[in-house]
Amino acid sequence: MSAHRVSAATGVIRAAMEQGHTAAEELAAALEVAQLLQDPDTAARTAALQEQVLRRHAAAEVTGQLVLGLGRDITAFKARIAELESAPTVIYRAEHPEIGLVLGTYATQDAACKHCEAMLGRRDSEHLLITWVPDDGDPLPPVELCVGDDVVRTGYLVTPLEIDASYDEEADE
Repeated sequence: MSAHRVSAATGVIRAAMEQGHTAAEELAAALEVAQLLQDPDTAARTAALQEQVLRRHAAAEVTGQLVLGLGRDITAFKARIAELESAPTVIYRAEHPEIGLVLGTYATQDAACKHCEAMLGRRDSEHLLITWVPDDGDPLPPVELCVGDDVVRTGYLVTPLEIDASYDEEADE
């Protein structure tokens, strides 16, 4: 005899009687609802299954929240991608236009400047002070490589070039 099972059955019967149930069938039904008429193995398996169902339900709820969050993130990312795709892109051309030399085009101004500095270093290594001077009259100003304390022009320029994201038939040609 299990004192725990007897105590549990007593509690269920007492609660049923307090609710006005006195017939043997009603008390037995209360015991069945409380799963006290099952053998202990069946009751343990039932409780384990109920626990699994609760855990899976909680996991599904968390998964649902994650999916909703990911959906919001994807929507925001798509909007940002569309914004970036429609924006013009700027690349930078490293050049020495006075002698017709184009060194290359780069995604960053820093990379284009480094190429010009490397070319200057091959030709004129005694100048230690390097300065990049912008042309202030342009919204996307080119910068010119100058050297020395007197800011001597070298002729090397880094020119920003705006590239449209797509063809526009209405644009001036």
